[in-house]
Amino acid sequence: MNYKLKTKIFILFHFILYSVFIFWSCGKKEQIQKTLEIPRVKEKTTSVSIPAAKEKKVVAKYRYRGEVYRDPFIPLDDKKTFQLLQQAHTTGVFQLESAGMKRYLKLLEPSEFEDIIAMVALYRPGPMEWIPDFIARKHGKKRINYLHPKLEPILKNTYGVAVYQEQIMQIARDLAGFTMGEADVLRKAMGKKIPQLIKEQKTKFIEGCIKNKIERKIAEKVFNFIEPFAGYAFNKAMSSPKEWVFTRAESP
Repeated sequence: MNYKLKTKIFILFHFILYSVFIFWSCGKKEQIQKTLEIPRVKEKTTSVSIPAAKEKKVVAKYRYRGEVYRDPFIPLDDKKTFQLLQQAHTTGVFQLESAGMKRYLKLLEPSEFEDIIAMVALYRPGPMEWIPDFIARKHGKKRINYLHPKLEPILKNTYGVAVYQEQIMQIARDLAGFTMGEADVLRKAMGKKIPQLIKEQKTKFIEGCIKNKIERKIAEKVFNFIEPFAGYAFNKAMSSPKEWVFTRAESP
């Protein structure tokens, strides 16, 4: 038997063997799938006709601790949840479980949703130095002063401390008459610490305040007040959704 014939027989044999293996494995696969197949449960669905929906508005209600809520989640003022936070029982709760955060939570004794949002925004390199001041102001141990009456509604929820970028932008709008776009340029200049742009924005801010009948001296103080905060101010739009999830994770 010559070499070419041996080669052909060898190839044919292995081709047949491979085909048999493929057919066998396919059959086994179907058998395994049938064995592991999870029976589907038919869900009951209810439909409401359009005219009926227009006539009567259906509102879903949910029960929590014997009380009925329209929100499917736990209310943001749940007392037992805040008791856990005040006692720093936050192991396993993202961004609230470190030793440092637990220590500050015990000192802060958060009593409302805004406290948690602000604490997460402040608990970062830079703004951390303002946490003791924030806590002291919350408990009335330090007086809260506002350089101008228009600052109070903007900074009231954070006890006179500028925590969020949105607060910096709102100050620029309410005191200096900036548009949203102009306020964002100011935020960027301070956040990125661009000296030339900060200088330009300071002039524009003071001139805007003067047009709104705010004294130059007060305008300069307000700008000097917001400048260091703007360098690290956190975006509240990012912090709030996180805390909304955290309070639910923490709820007993």
